[in-house]
This record gives sequence, structure tokens and C-alpha cells, in this order.
Amino acid sequence: MDFKLCYYLLLVIKIIAKYLIGIWFESNDSVYIVFRNIYLWLLKQPSTSVKKILEMCASGVFGSTLVTGLVYYVEYKVQNKIYICKFLDLQRDYVNKLNEITCVFTLGQKESSSAILAYYEYAENCWKQSEYFEYSKMINSDSELSEQEKTEKLEDYKSNYLFYKHDKAEKYKDFVWIHMDEEKKSRIEKMGDKKRYLAQELENLLKSADIEIFSAFNDYEDTYFLDISEIKHLANEIQFMGFSKKLKSNIIQNVVDKDEHNRLKIMLILFPYTDIRDKEYQFCRNRIEITKGVLALQRLYFSEADEGKIQSQAVIDYLEEEKMIKEKILNEKYEEVTFREPKRCVEITVGEGKFTDTFIKKVYKQGWDYNTFFNVDLKELGY
Repeated sequence: MDFKLCYYLLLVIKIIAKYLIGIWFESNDSVYIVFRNIYLWLLKQPSTSVKKILEMCASGVFGSTLVTGLVYYVEYKVQNKIYICKFLDLQRDYVNKLNEITCVFTLGQKESSSAILAYYEYAENCWKQSEYFEYSKMINSDSELSEQEKTEKLEDYKSNYLFYKHDKAEKYKDFVWIHMDEEKKSRIEKMGDKKRYLAQELENLLKSADIEIFSAFNDYEDTYFLDISEIKHLANEIQFMGFSKKLKSNIIQNVVDKDEHNRLKIMLILFPYTDIRDKEYQFCRNRIEITKGVLALQRLYFSEADEGKIQSQAVIDYLEEEKMIKEKILNEKYEEVTFREPKRCVEITVGEGKFTDTFIKKVYKQGWDYNTFFNVDLKELGY
């Protein structure tokens, strides 16, 4: 198949060259006449060696052209394959990083779930607390106020503005209790632990959600700043010939377009909270907005498959893209690669945190401390 393509390519070049030479000769009569006379004179010579020389020249020119064309064509095919294979390797590494983004399992997928509503209520209580801290810093730094005046102003602020709500938290507790199996209910009631147990369940929810959301927030920010310039460079280096050139080029370009689109989604949804200083403090003051952004991105980046399993959309797209590239461009048999399924990176039960080694390493690399959220004293917020 490659030889035929090369032969037809050379044939087209030969016809075009012959046509261009003909035009040149027609426009330059003197040149044409001189070459014609030399050629006719050589043909009239009695020796067959002259004819042999002409035949050798003609066959040598054509043979050299053919061999050179074949060499360049083979080199083009080999180099193109190298570029495509490297392109797939880089894209696979990039998709692996997207697949490692933290999934927020704790809150579920529905915005109206009792877990999410309880967390938003908690987030609002945290904001009120942070507002009080900011106000107290301003009052305590005012040198014109006496200690008694400072105390009075802070107490006045507490009584007028610092009201914590817990309605949604109580509804979440009711939800947990209603959906608990009867045997477990009976065991908890016999021990007189219902109130303590439900309070612990609420604490597990809020702290797990805090750590998962902040981890996911950092992951999406890291994804936005990932360098994909080499992938784009290789896409430009990959060139195609023939009638299917446009189709093959579109397959490669679509991969790059999706990478760019993924970065754009993060910027549009999480702006202006990306690339900011003191992220933990900003998160504590903007929990609701950041949480909504993270959950919106999660719905775009991940989907729920059979049996409640989570699948990365980037992995799904990559498998389709690799299949098309292998079958339609490289003409190779496609063998599906496997990616690790996204797993729960954090789990808090009975007040104890269980973190995977991968999660701990990532947190250290990103430069934040999960204990900031794990050690939150909910009693200060009235829980």
C-alpha cells in the first residue's frame, strides 16, 4: 500500500514537471531548439553506445528520483509515527494527572441533598465566625479604645450579628437516622448513644467535606497550571498526506482542543480564587462559592458509571481518541490501556482520619495542612 502511494505520488510529480518543462521550452524557443538538435544528432550516431548512454541517463534520473522519493517517504512515515507515539505518551500522562483529581464523595452529587445543605449552613456559620475574627482584630488594634470599650463592642457584635444556624444540620441527622437499618438503630438506642452518634456523623460529614473540597480545589488549580506546550508542539509537528489528510489532522487537533477546553473550564468556574495567597484562609471565608465551583467542575470532569463507580471524563475521552489514532492513523490493532479508578482519598470515621499515602504526599507537595480542617472545633460554632 505504501509503495503504491509513493509510485502515484512520483507519477504526479513527473507529469507536473513535464508540463512545466514544456511550458518553459515553449516560451524559450532557442533553448528548445538547441536541446532538440543535440538529442536528434545523438540518435543519428551509428554507435549503439550513444543510445545506451541516453537510456542510462534517462533510467538513472528516474531511478534516482524513485529511490530518493521512497527514502523520503519511508523517513516521513517513521518520523510521523515517532511523533504520534510520543504525543500519545504525553497525553496519557496528562490524563493520568486529571484522573488523580480528588473526588468529593462525602456530599453526593445532588445540590439539594441534605448533606450539601448541611455543609452550606456550616460554611455560612464559618463565614460569620471569620467576620467576627476580623472585627475583633480591628477593635483590639484600636489604641483609642479602652479595654472596657473593646469588650463592650465585641459583646454587642456577638449579641446582634453572631447567630449560628443549625436547622439543616438537624435535618441531616434525621436523614441519617431514618435511613439506618433497624438492627443498628436498636443497638444504638439500647446504649443511649443516639445523640452522640448522630453528632459524630455530622462532624464526620463536615470535616471530610472540608478536606475533600479543599484538596479538589488545589488539584483543579494544579491542573490549570499544567504545561501542555509540548503536546501542542508535537501536534503541530505531525503532518499528513493524501486524501484523508483533513480527517487525520482533525483527530489530532481535537485532542489538543479538549485539553485547552479543560483548562478554560477551570479558569471560568474557579476564578477569582485561583493563584491566590493564603488559600486556606480564603477558602474558610469563601467556602460556599468555592464548593459550588468544585462540584460544578466535578460534574464536568467525572461521571457516575454502573454500580456507583466514578469515571473520569478525561479517561473516557482519551480511550476513544487513542482508539481512533491507532486504527485510523497508525493502522494498528487497538489494545485498551487501563487507568486507576478514582478512589476516596480521605475518610473520617469516629473522629479519626484515615489518609492514603498518595494523598499525604500530594498535600505535602501542594503546601497545605489537612489538620487545619480536621482539628476544627465545632462546639465554637454551636454544634
